Amino acid sequence: MNPFLSFILAAIPPVVDAVYRYNKKKVRLPLESDIEYAISSHLKECNNWARQITFFGMSTPIDVDCNTIPLHLQTTPRRFRRINSSSCVRNESFLIEDRESFLLLGDPGAGKTTTIKRLFTSLLRESRSDKDSYSCPILVRIRDLGNRETVVKRLLVIMGFASFVDGMKDVSLDDFKRALVCGMPASDLAAEFLERLNCVLFVDGLDESTAENRRVYIDEIEELSHKISTSKIVATCRSGDYVNVVEGFSVLEIMPLDASQIDEIAESWLGDDYVTFNREIDRLPYNDLADRPLILTQLLFLFKNDGSFPEQPSSIYQRIVSLLLRDWDSTRRIKRASKYAFFTPDKKALFLSAISFYMTFEYRQRVLVKSEFLKIYSSVCEDFGLPLEDGVLVAQEIESHTGLIVHSGFDNIEFSHLSIQEYLCADYIVKSPFTETVREYFTSYPEVLALAVSISSTPSEWIANLVLNLGFRDVVYRSKVDLAVATFLRRLMLERPYFKSCDRLGLAFLVLAEAMEDLENDILMEWMKSIPVGSSIASVFRLYAIDKDASRASDMYVLRMQCSQFKEKSYAGARNLSVRKNIINFILSEQEASIDWLDKDGLTYPFKLGARKRPIWSRDA
Repeated sequence: MNPFLSFILAAIPPVVDAVYRYNKKKVRLPLESDIEYAISSHLKECNNWARQITFFGMSTPIDVDCNTIPLHLQTTPRRFRRINSSSCVRNESFLIEDRESFLLLGDPGAGKTTTIKRLFTSLLRESRSDKDSYSCPILVRIRDLGNRETVVKRLLVIMGFASFVDGMKDVSLDDFKRALVCGMPASDLAAEFLERLNCVLFVDGLDESTAENRRVYIDEIEELSHKISTSKIVATCRSGDYVNVVEGFSVLEIMPLDASQIDEIAESWLGDDYVTFNREIDRLPYNDLADRPLILTQLLFLFKNDGSFPEQPSSIYQRIVSLLLRDWDSTRRIKRASKYAFFTPDKKALFLSAISFYMTFEYRQRVLVKSEFLKIYSSVCEDFGLPLEDGVLVAQEIESHTGLIVHSGFDNIEFSHLSIQEYLCADYIVKSPFTETVREYFTSYPEVLALAVSISSTPSEWIANLVLNLGFRDVVYRSKVDLAVATFLRRLMLERPYFKSCDRLGLAFLVLAEAMEDLENDILMEWMKSIPVGSSIASVFRLYAIDKDASRASDMYVLRMQCSQFKEKSYAGARNLSVRKNIINFILSEQEASIDWLDKDGLTYPFKLGARKRPIWSRDA
């Protein structure tokens, strides 16, 4: 017999004796064998639950011990810690080695339930830490409680008093606080059992209930914690739902994964292939997402199945935003009702896109103080039918339901990950009417514009609209944004949009090439090698002629547009261009393209390259 089971059997008679002393009406009590069976059944069921993890899309569950690691916990929650400050760091074992009761906080997918699973199974092992003095675990999952069920009611069922609790199905949550079971107050009976069992009561998912019920559950665990001394309680809650003190509980919050933890988890999933996984993800624009266990496991799952990541990062952004907005809760059959009618997950995505846009381009910040957030909120709330005065409450709800935005410091709000902020901002730009001001964003955040091109339905047209106008060249020449254009092209290369070959795409890249005249153009040459871009530029050579006199004494070719039909306003930004000679020479040689040259009299002749790709200015046909 396992030591923890023998301890349970030894604890049952004293509890029954205590109940008999209260049982003045001589109500028939459960047999000791019934109590033993109820507790043993609970431990068996919960042990099976705790040993495995599964999520939608997996063919088989994964083993908790083999595929998860201990997480780091900090003693000061993020919202009460100054930015860039530190607090004491604890390991997960501290939750059961210390005598205090704990409230464990974490963002959605941070690993709260997985930590409970790890601790639950550790308490059932025969070989345990010398610092661990508890006999066994007991588990109450809030999501399993019915509308009129409480933590204490569930504890009494676990302890073999199901028949007595069944007779109280219609008793309200508030009335149950005063209910008697076998002549004994229900909470006293539950506390007596906990105390005699010398156990750890895990209460998982306080956030997975309505606000009204949550207050009842918190009152119950506060009362229980005051009545026990040899046992303890460990409860979990999303960080966004931690808005009130829970008396008698110390607070710990799960920290993001560090690089060594990511390596350890990846190796447990992939074996030696984890090195390839790390190398691949380090070069991707969404590598910051890997610091949250839920998202990391999604990335590992994709990589393990396909041997690589999706070609376009935008598919990952969309998948993760959808996961946090709705899929993570729906796969676990959890419904989180919004306080605001029609504020659905889709509406929340649009709302967050608007917030991200104003943060990125109006305030140009990653972190907002609360007053700045409320100013942005007041600008957009009417578009979503949200009350003007409820900005703080809306932010709390979104943090609680999705974890896409978080409170940090004492008075700050930010997006959980920079890549998510960039994606949502780009989504807002793409879905908004195209205006001249979009071009101004090149000077402040070219990465977002590259992302906007990638997620648009027609990337070739979108990038052409962006640059084929005098307004873009005005921005370039006024602000000297050659570095920004280089940044734009590098991020565009990472985002891998599916360009369609067309004249407007070729013209757009010629304009971008001109904007980079003062920089080394390795990234530009990479784009020239891509089939859609290279062939598009080769195609539009027919519209230009090289100005011989303007080009001979420099390392640039001056291109003059010759085709009148393209001299309209929409192509004004591409009429006359100065582009590095190696770019033009590369297209001419690699794409088998042709272009004319223009003499001082305005006559054109076929342009040829001689040895070492030097131009031959010859009038011979």
